[in-house]
Amino acid sequence: MQRTMQRLLDMANALGYAVYFCGLRGDLLACTVPALMRIFIDSRLTDSEQQGHLAHELGHVYHDHPCIRHPQTANEHAIERQADRFAARVLIDPIRYAELESVNPDQHYLADELGVPIEYVHVYEAHCLTRVRGVTYTHAREGVGQWAHRVEVA
Repeated sequence: MQRTMQRLLDMANALGYAVYFCGLRGDLLACTVPALMRIFIDSRLTDSEQQGHLAHELGHVYHDHPCIRHPQTANEHAIERQADRFAARVLIDPIRYAELESVNPDQHYLADELGVPIEYVHVYEAHCLTRVRGVTYTHAREGVGQWAHRVEVA
């Protein structure tokens, strides 16, 4: 879990953003302020929730999304889904996912073992996997290293 958070913090740093953990007001759990190049995460969240929100916010930064407080239009919802897909790909290692799924495909089990919020397991399964005749394929990751995961079969 700590290694994942450090990887996310390193990613934020590489994108030029500083990350702050603090108490946020109201229903706000995380936000990105591009003008200040800062990401704020509510410190009252659990570790896995903090990682999930940070990965989601990094998705907005990576894709250069505009700030949206409460998505209302179809385009704004699409932006949120893109950030969710980015987060799922960053948080879930395909090899570890495959190992765990072979033991127990229950989404709650997978979320607990992977240390990610359940919604990212849902997103990962819906948008990052393709199942064909009993075989599961992972989609390419976005950005540099997108083809880094490859399994050789005989």
